[in-house]
Amino acid sequence: MRNRLWMVGAVLALVASGCGAQQSPSSDGGGSAAGGGGGGDCGDLTINEQSWVGSTANVYVAKNLLENELGCTVSITKIAEIPVYEALADGKVDVILEDWQHVKLYKKYVDDLGKVKQAGSLGVTGHIGWYVPKYLVDENPELASWQGVAENSELFQTPESGDQGQFLAGDPGYVTNDESLIETLGLNFKVIYAGGEASEIAAIQQAYAQEEPLLFYWYEPQWLNAALDFEEVKLPKRTPGCDADPDNVDCAYPDYDLRKLYSSEFAESGSPAVEFVENFKWSNADQELVSKLIAEEKMTPEDAAAQWISDNKDKADAWLEGISS
Repeated sequence: MRNRLWMVGAVLALVASGCGAQQSPSSDGGGSAAGGGGGGDCGDLTINEQSWVGSTANVYVAKNLLENELGCTVSITKIAEIPVYEALADGKVDVILEDWQHVKLYKKYVDDLGKVKQAGSLGVTGHIGWYVPKYLVDENPELASWQGVAENSELFQTPESGDQGQFLAGDPGYVTNDESLIETLGLNFKVIYAGGEASEIAAIQQAYAQEEPLLFYWYEPQWLNAALDFEEVKLPKRTPGCDADPDNVDCAYPDYDLRKLYSSEFAESGSPAVEFVENFKWSNADQELVSKLIAEEKMTPEDAAAQWISDNKDKADAWLEGISS
């Protein structure tokens, strides 16, 4: 199998070349100077969209209802997950609908500066881990654990990784523990970044089409999980403080209660959009359904959001209940 792995690398290079970097905090519309209006007038607000399709699903469902039911004017920015905190604090962004609990940034911007506030849970549980194709574990059961992966690094070698095994990661802008884990656990692997979610999906699909070995960073919720059989690699169990030092992580990722954030200015604006953001809460399955419509069925985000709202009017109505535009 190993002698055909160059195909995965070729797919990465081709797809990544079509994926640009996320925009800077100063681009794509900017934030609302009024922080979303006041006195019951929805006004303008800016929501940040991240580089994964689940975030797109959140943003466009919310945008549809905010504009069509509450009369808001919604702008969308695309700022990476760490710089967006500064954009929130500066008023260039009003709302983030999916944050993966960057606790140190919470302390700075929420606790110390008071420029950002938490708007509650999105209702979605995030999970990050290392994965291999199910067919690979069927042939090599030892690959279901990190020790088994460590003993078979040569199986995952590619031209990009040289004499080390390849660990396929996603967007280099994501906050991850993988390089630290590989070093701390003493694994003979090299992290190769796909360049974004779409690029990584293309590489995974190519590997599956050829039944090639592949070790990769992956997560839930994600629509592809229902389409392909993955096996999560068991990493060392979590213990108190096992990931406190980002340079010496030696345990699995935690599960994340994905959070919503808004700027303090927007939270205190009196806009009816504030209550909507606080009410907006759905499940992993809801998000994955809209994501699949966008990524696999190639619907526009606007059409996918409209279809989900039409099919789930009771949930949408619950978010709007009691809010006057």
